Amino acid sequence: MVKTRYFEASDGSIQPLPDNINQLFDTNFNEFERLEKEYIASYNQPEPEASPLETDFIDDEDIERSSFVDIARSGASREFIQGPAQKELYQVAPIYAEATQELQNLLELPDPSTEQKDRIEILVKQIEGEDKTPEEILQDVTRETRFTTREPSFNFIKDQVEQRQGLKKTVQQKVDTINKSQEFQDQIVYSDSFAELAEAENTSEAFNTFKSDPFNLIGQVTATSLAPMSKSLAAGVTTTAFLGPIAGAAATGITSGSIDAAHSFTEYMVKNGMNPSDPDSVARYMGDKKLVSEAEKYARTRGAIIGSFDALSFGFATKLMVPQKFVSNIFARQAMNSLVSQPIIQGSLGGGGEYFGQLATLEEGEQIRVGDVAMEVIEKVYYKQKDKEI
Repeated sequence: MVKTRYFEASDGSIQPLPDNINQLFDTNFNEFERLEKEYIASYNQPEPEASPLETDFIDDEDIERSSFVDIARSGASREFIQGPAQKELYQVAPIYAEATQELQNLLELPDPSTEQKDRIEILVKQIEGEDKTPEEILQDVTRETRFTTREPSFNFIKDQVEQRQGLKKTVQQKVDTINKSQEFQDQIVYSDSFAELAEAENTSEAFNTFKSDPFNLIGQVTATSLAPMSKSLAAGVTTTAFLGPIAGAAATGITSGSIDAAHSFTEYMVKNGMNPSDPDSVARYMGDKKLVSEAEKYARTRGAIIGSFDALSFGFATKLMVPQKFVSNIFARQAMNSLVSQPIIQGSLGGGGEYFGQLATLEEGEQIRVGDVAMEVIEKVYYKQKDKEI
């Protein structure tokens, strides 16, 4: 079995080398080094600038909306790139702030002791890291794990690189990743009807907005939620295949609830003043134990409610919900189930989860965001039909 080796790309991400290069490590090391350098240089080569046609949607004020593909890419960037980087920043930013503050306090001492000087040296190394490029650090880690009996995991390699490059560089990488993803998301242009639906203040306003532009809204809402819904759908389908529909419904609920809880935690902290891309702001707010506890409670409450409704939704999606005594023909029952019963059930459960999730976490002066509930109805009507098809 070929042992996988990794390199750090110019964007700070850890990437595996192809097997055809890895297999040369033990048999022809000189060739391995040559091909490794060529591959890394090729990987880090900047992408060609997009043609005007590809970027018109960013600058053209008359454009109605971005394409569904770009909207889906934006959602994927938020879910799979920005989200993990944000979670990691929550963990490392407070450590960086504490280490920096401790170092500053020690450096201000007029006559530090030997023990304090040793501590200063440790903190400087922890903050600044090794005086090497990320690529050199990665090569060191790869070389040192060459003869281990068990192949190191991706997370192990990543943790080792971040530990050696220091807190300062690691924090900056997280911030750069978050900002780059946010910049891409900010380029997306949604239709006026999408904005009107999101800001709807009552059911009648939401329904009239939907009725005015149904297909466009369905496309935008489903594209926006494609990434998070694909995670919960994959969890449900995979678990159902191995453990049955009850376990599948539970897996869907747990996954969906955890996704919503992660977003809700950031939402609560931002609402209370935190800048999620500023390490100092993150460290300060994450250091407020009372606020963090409130944010976790808020996230758990929403996650539990929405996850429960989504679990029920997944369970019902595979059921034939039209009684035989009302419609005897099996084909007519299937058609009525797909076109009438399931959309009503799925839409009601999706909207119900968001409604009760908001209701349980409303603060004084806040009102139910009807637009968010309406979007959940649209989203679940579409995606749970996919559950049934799968």
